[in-house]
Amino acid sequence: MTDINALITRTIASTRRCTTSITEAIRHVHQARQLAIEAGCAPKITAALERAERNLHDAQHDTRNHRRHLLRKADRMTKPHA
Repeated sequence: MTDINALITRTIASTRRCTTSITEAIRHVHQARQLAIEAGCAPKITAALERAERNLHDAQHDTRNHRRHLLRKADRMTKPHA
């Protein structure tokens, strides 16, 4: 049988890497939006970049919640049953 704690630990590490990647993507899209504003790009372009940034923030939030859920689950599974 597969060790569930090992799977949860690997999944937690994976969500941590995802959060880091999403944070970098947020930084890049924010920079792109600022450059688009400075360059006077069409409002549709800056709006699309703003929407992308919001979507990335939502994904980051969901990933953090998922990691917290996994940590709680791992904690419950490692506690001895009385």
